[in-house]
Amino acid sequence: MTAPNTHTLPAAIQATRHDFNSASAGRIHYYADTSASGRPLLLIHSINAAPRPLK
Repeated sequence: MTAPNTHTLPAAIQATRHDFNSASAGRIHYYADTSASGRPLLLIHSINAAPRPLK
């Protein structure tokens, strides 16, 4: 069994980070910047965006 990750990554953007617990998807982290006006923009990364060792 491996130890849980105790390191915290720096913020991805200058915005407030939120956590959402979904029954179907698990824990979801997202940033919301409400300082601007206009249309909201949602960026979603691929499920394969996790680092992998090189072969």
